Amino acid sequence: MFLIDCGGGLMDQAFENPTKWNDFYERSWDSRRKIMSDIISSGETNPLRVVNLFLSSIRLSKKEQQPLIRDAKNMMGITERELEKRPVDVRNVMLVNDRSSIKITPHVNLPSGRRADMQHTHRNKFSVLSSYTDCDKMDFLSDYCQSRNFEAVIELGSGYGGNLVKLYHQGGPKVPYFAGEFTESGTQCAEMLNALSSNFEINSFRFDFRYPDFSSIPKFENILVFTCHSIEQVDFIPDKLIPDISKLAKNVTCIHMEPFGFQLVSKDVGRDVDECHKKFFMENGWNQNLLNQLLVHASKGNIDLEYIGKNTLGGVDSYSPSSLAVWKSL
Repeated sequence: MFLIDCGGGLMDQAFENPTKWNDFYERSWDSRRKIMSDIISSGETNPLRVVNLFLSSIRLSKKEQQPLIRDAKNMMGITERELEKRPVDVRNVMLVNDRSSIKITPHVNLPSGRRADMQHTHRNKFSVLSSYTDCDKMDFLSDYCQSRNFEAVIELGSGYGGNLVKLYHQGGPKVPYFAGEFTESGTQCAEMLNALSSNFEINSFRFDFRYPDFSSIPKFENILVFTCHSIEQVDFIPDKLIPDISKLAKNVTCIHMEPFGFQLVSKDVGRDVDECHKKFFMENGWNQNLLNQLLVHASKGNIDLEYIGKNTLGGVDSYSPSSLAVWKSL
């Protein structure tokens, strides 16, 4: 395991002056740390089972029924609005065959207790699908990692560490994993999960996108860096972030799975999706410049921007669909 020194100076200033969203997630990850601690105390020793049992408890909680941001919405006093389109009223649907007819009474929830319907976004369209239909981003990363010989994997804005646990167990590379997270409670969660496993290690360090400090990361030749709905809550990322990431190793591949689709302007196609997305981000004070930063640094020759996909990873949160950007160091 690598010893991580968080350093001081600007980083200490950042941690002492969290934004409202940093503060919100500090409390959120702390409450989730307690849930995972209870699961471990019950006798669970496999980190993936702990993560999956935790996620199941969140899905089935009375508050969940929508992603985490719904709780934050109420806390921040953001105006309430309808969050998903309702399916067609089918109160009198009949299943008919030659011998009988059966009257079906539709249910809001599935037998598991979770909502039966959820509005999804993919590319430029809304659609109502099962709440169990979602893009598994760690499956995507696992597929991407095959045959690319990465020597380390770094997640920035890693939350409680669940993505790294899932990536490893879903076929990710057997290499050192690093979890950069702003909140102390999120870092504690990752350390708790790391303590359960002898097969792989999560090396945690405190990280702030506004004041990027990578001094604790060892030198490697070929690494994967990724973000997953973490730049989302950073209103404007600084000009130095992407160049600093590109200098972490001789060969850096960086993947952003972030909701920046509204930053790709559409005149007609998907206009409703873009307008809802943009309004939601403006109200929350969320990221406005990830795409701009990628394009600027690509045009300056600082990075090789290989792929941009608008809302291609979609998601059950139709006000924050996942877009994809892949770039490499030069």
